[in-house]
Amino acid sequence: YKEAMDHFHEVVIEAIGNMKYIPSGNVLDLGCGNGVLLGRVVTDRNDLIPHGVELDRQRCMSAATTIHWGFFTMGDIFDLTTWTEDYYSMVLLMPGRLLETTQEKVVAFRKQLYEKTDTLIINLTCDWTQKYLLELYCILFCTNDQNTPANNDE
Repeated sequence: YKEAMDHFHEVVIEAIGNMKYIPSGNVLDLGCGNGVLLGRVVTDRNDLIPHGVELDRQRCMSAATTIHWGFFTMGDIFDLTTWTEDYYSMVLLMPGRLLETTQEKVVAFRKQLYEKTDTLIINLTCDWTQKYLLELYCILFCTNDQNTPANNDE
């Protein structure tokens, strides 16, 4: 398991490193777990301020210990009050979380993402199938009950 997560983290770090624009400021990891990925993202970047939200108390405490600085909140990522800053330059999200809650919460979550986020990094682990990717695409980008993509030309 650890090897798989290390590889997964390496892919995310490499993708961030390949970005042409890496914004400075607040970085929010929604479901930060033990904080290892968030720690790797902010390492050697004094212009990035780590923020993590984690439902599991032990993991949240571990994240705070792993990174040694930043802001960590124990809570549900869909409780939008856990997003304590007005704006985040980067948000890390494992989108499977969006399949674990109600449509009403997803709509509010998506609205807050658009309003408070410059760059969204979607973390996909290797066990995701195309079925889930299409479902997640519709959750993030579809605007109606028919799950069809929004037409941005209107």
